[in-house]
Amino acid sequence: MNELLNSVRSFLPESPFSTATAGPESDMDIDSIRKAKVPPLRKNFFEYNFVELGSFLKFCSGKVAPNHHEKEEIFKWCMKNNEKNALVWWLEKNQEETLSAYNPNPEEISMMAYVLCRNSSIQRFELSKAHCTIELAKELGNAFKVNKDLKRIFLHDLEFAPDTLPCLAEGLSHQVGTKDFNISGPGLNDQNFACLIQALQNCDRVSLTLSGIRLNSDSAREIFGAIKKSTKIQSLTLSRQKIDKASMSEIASCLQASSGLKQFNFFQNQCEPGTALLLEEALIESSLKSMRFSQIDFDSGPAVSFDRIIKKSRGLSEISLDGKDLNDDDIAKIASELIDHRRMQRFSLENGNFNEESTRALVVALQGNENLYELDLYGCIFRGDAAEDLCASIEKNTVLEKINVWKSNLSDDHKTKINNLCKRNHDAKRFLQQDALLYSRMANHIALPTELGTLLANQMLMLSESTAAYESATIEIALSIQALAANAQNGPQQAAAHSGEALQELPPGCTLV
Repeated sequence: MNELLNSVRSFLPESPFSTATAGPESDMDIDSIRKAKVPPLRKNFFEYNFVELGSFLKFCSGKVAPNHHEKEEIFKWCMKNNEKNALVWWLEKNQEETLSAYNPNPEEISMMAYVLCRNSSIQRFELSKAHCTIELAKELGNAFKVNKDLKRIFLHDLEFAPDTLPCLAEGLSHQVGTKDFNISGPGLNDQNFACLIQALQNCDRVSLTLSGIRLNSDSAREIFGAIKKSTKIQSLTLSRQKIDKASMSEIASCLQASSGLKQFNFFQNQCEPGTALLLEEALIESSLKSMRFSQIDFDSGPAVSFDRIIKKSRGLSEISLDGKDLNDDDIAKIASELIDHRRMQRFSLENGNFNEESTRALVVALQGNENLYELDLYGCIFRGDAAEDLCASIEKNTVLEKINVWKSNLSDDHKTKINNLCKRNHDAKRFLQQDALLYSRMANHIALPTELGTLLANQMLMLSESTAAYESATIEIALSIQALAANAQNGPQQAAAHSGEALQELPPGCTLV
């Protein structure tokens, strides 16, 4: 209680009970709000709930940093009391980057638009579980027009009144920095969705998420026809959809024709029988580099053959799958395709159930795949002696830098060993990059660039030796390159002295120049 009293006293004017603190009932421009030394509240202090006011002013003092829950309470207090100017003041003072509301009423949505128009620090705007009328859409559209640098805009599960999207699109067309745009809710399939997609054309790269739209043949044709024409949408996420054959045909056509689309995420969708092959062929023919799938229901029909997609897709370098969607045979086929895959860099299979065949295929893939550097096996179940086989294959792998085996049935000792082996490879790559950077800075002063090639080749050869030998060789090569730098700057004699001080005998098979 004393802390609350002190918080209030620090903001009290000389005569707090005779006048309001500073905040008028009317709107204020951003410059006036910024100049205010205290939060511009609408009423005198004694007209507020003392405890709630004290909590708010405590965080306005700057002496205490609020946690996430306390920030939510600040938003709620300001909205409940219609303290829009005070909220702008607090957001500006603390350089808050997020403005969000869950299940707000119309007055609170209007207040969010007001705040957004007057705040320069907000980069993420999130509105969930609300009814969006045309009037509110116009206010939000105007806010988007004024605040042009929002990085992320999330409109979750909104009930859109008819003809609201054009109002939002008018404001979104002024956005220049949006990277992530997420929209979901009933009523979207009856809207002019094309105008919304076109409004994002001024942004550099956009991740678009469409969720729970209730697709039909007409809305799918409009939505995916607009996405197909867009050059700025690089990532598309479809979730919580019921997809019939007509809608899947439009999705497939969009995936095949969109050259700018590089990532496709497909989560929690219910698909009619016969749609799997349409999706599969489209994914193979697309130019996608990344695909993520989880909780797909094809209503007892044939599922997508992910092993075929991995094998035949032209540019695929990252795929994420949910083992709950796959049987033992599926996992074995997928793991087998990784053995000779020349482009796959990231592979994720969460909650997979590996039998002896699929484990053997994964072990062979880890021994021979020279491109895969990130592997996610979260929650996977392995049978038999899989742990020792995995450790042995990863020990011979010089590329894999990151592996997630959390929540798997591997022992803690095996998890630690696997992570240490991956750390070895990660550190090797970092040392290599440091050496290359150092060389690039002195390249103009060295007559024979083949010296670098010899050094780096020696370093790579040592990756197959023991950990101790490898670390020794890495240090020696870094020192040798530094010696070359000294040679360029100080002359050969000083360089020899500089190099000879630290160089030691190298392990067999490593020759330094």
